[in-house]
Amino acid sequence: MFAELRRKKSESGVKNVFSSFKKKDEQRERDQKLMERLTHRLSMQKASPNFHLSPELPNKTKIKIGTLDMIARVIESPLFNTFIVLVVLIDFCLFFLDATSAHSVEKSASLGWGVCVAAIFAVEMCLKFVVYGFQGMLTNTWNLVDCIIAILTVVGVILEFTIGSSLGQTTTNSDSSFLDGIAQFCQGVMAIRLVRVIRIFRLFNILNSAKVMSIASELINEGDVRMPLILCLDILERVLTVLRQPHVKELVGDQMTEDDIKWVMNILQSEKLYFPTVQMDESLPEEVKLLLGSPPMNNPINTFDKIEILSKEETEKRVKEKIELKESIDLQNAFNSILTWQFDPFYLDNITNGKPLVFVSYYFFIMLGLIDKYNIDSNKLINWLNKIENGYKYCEGNQDKPINRYHNNIRASSIVCDICYILIQGNVVINLPYSEILAFLISVISLDYQHTGTSNLFLSRSSHELSIRYNDVSSLENHHASSALQAIISTDSDFLSSSSLPFDQLSSIRKLVIKLILSSDPNNHFTLLSKFSAKLIVSDTGFKFQDSNDRLLLMSFLIHTCDHSAPTKPSYIYKNWNERYLEELYIQGDEERLMGFNVSLFMDRSDQELVFKELQCKVGMLTLISAPLIDCVYEFLLKHCLKDQSSVAIDNLLSYLNENKKSLLSEHVIL
Repeated sequence: MFAELRRKKSESGVKNVFSSFKKKDEQRERDQKLMERLTHRLSMQKASPNFHLSPELPNKTKIKIGTLDMIARVIESPLFNTFIVLVVLIDFCLFFLDATSAHSVEKSASLGWGVCVAAIFAVEMCLKFVVYGFQGMLTNTWNLVDCIIAILTVVGVILEFTIGSSLGQTTTNSDSSFLDGIAQFCQGVMAIRLVRVIRIFRLFNILNSAKVMSIASELINEGDVRMPLILCLDILERVLTVLRQPHVKELVGDQMTEDDIKWVMNILQSEKLYFPTVQMDESLPEEVKLLLGSPPMNNPINTFDKIEILSKEETEKRVKEKIELKESIDLQNAFNSILTWQFDPFYLDNITNGKPLVFVSYYFFIMLGLIDKYNIDSNKLINWLNKIENGYKYCEGNQDKPINRYHNNIRASSIVCDICYILIQGNVVINLPYSEILAFLISVISLDYQHTGTSNLFLSRSSHELSIRYNDVSSLENHHASSALQAIISTDSDFLSSSSLPFDQLSSIRKLVIKLILSSDPNNHFTLLSKFSAKLIVSDTGFKFQDSNDRLLLMSFLIHTCDHSAPTKPSYIYKNWNERYLEELYIQGDEERLMGFNVSLFMDRSDQELVFKELQCKVGMLTLISAPLIDCVYEFLLKHCLKDQSSVAIDNLLSYLNENKKSLLSEHVIL
């Protein structure tokens, strides 16, 4: 009897634990959505671009923010804008009636209406100041014009009241004529408010964009994609929490322990899920273990020479010795910005005469100490970099084909800078051996070498020679890796064989380059995201820099992240990449139409709903691809690399992403 009571009590305790988890998750989701919705409005009132809101806020603050959100929804709604337009239209009609009327009753009624209009405008501006702040009002053209008109309207009403009462008391002709002049001036000031009639065009734009806003909101809200592996690990974490309850331990006993759950979690996030577990002597050769069905042992690196970063001054000096560039303020600005997340590759392309990739690649070969470490021939290295840069411009030497709008040397230089920024500023570089950093940099430079400007699917559908050569399996990525490595073999550009690298390391570098470039296939997105996220979730078995598999996963994930880093850039750079990306899609769509294929999604420039499709494409890329990747990288850097150090250097990774995410909702609405 007592055993039955204890069992029921334990079961109810487990249910209560899970119920509390569920309530906390629901509350956390509600708070998070509120924070995401309001961050952009409150950030307009802050001078710092790195302003972030924490979802863990006191209740009073949440009530205050909720009130602010409600006001913002009202003043940004089509209904409110329609009301303002109707007031302006009525004011427009009454003004002309007032101008042609001489009856005192109608004059007084007109003045009363003017007071009402001034009051409405004043309330509208006060609400906008509360929501957007002073800076937000000044930086937006529509809000600034509305504010000026509202102030003039209120001043005009006050002056008209004052002058109207003074006219009845004046006795001299000079005073009367003076007041008449001021009255006419006031009428002119009051007429300025009629300028707001142009708001009717803004209203039409808002109403026509309602569909766009609805689509964008749905996509952004649905953008939080969670992978099955992450859900499984999350559930197991909760099971662990339940197992730690004293009454649950008593109920379960030895049937299930914490070690059992941790073992399952470790297997799920490792590469051993589909390998059989074979008990064997560790001294057996690797070939025997392979025959027995066990995966080869991963030889951990316990110690390795840590990278010594050269100073910016020394790096700049050595770059100028080898790369001939005219000294200018623009060149110095390029040197100053090359190791920042705001780096502008289009600016660098202009001042390097179309050679941005050679410039940034050689810069980081020097800064990371790779040339000195392995006695690399700088001339041969630069020859190889020039070959790679030309390969980005002309696919397979075809100079008749236009340079890709998106997959080109400018984008390659941007990815190289992004990778090196994370390596250096994120403090990742000290956890990687020299040889792997060398392979890593070669992979990033060659990532889209000789890209056709089309997708793997297009190559397969059109029976392209690359698709036939590589059997429809990552055709582009295989071509990038193969061609870039072949370019190194040439006598004048073989900087690896002429270096001090041992032969076995040369073979390892080649294999790692191939693995990293092949991992950049877009089809690997969710696989990489699942594996990397799993490493972050499990606290006991996270990243181990001594494990080569973990380092490979890290480098693959960083390449994939920086390959999709455009939404994390300042808006002017992001918009430029967006335009180029869409144009490259449309060019492929044109080719598909000429070949008689069905035009792929987002690639039909003649689509009747082109505006909506473009917005869907942008929001999808940002919320489903870029945002989860950069969030994971940010969390990884804080947890495993920076630790107690300041995160200021990497805060821009999230701040620009959040700004671009919010701007998509208002992209087709004139604010």
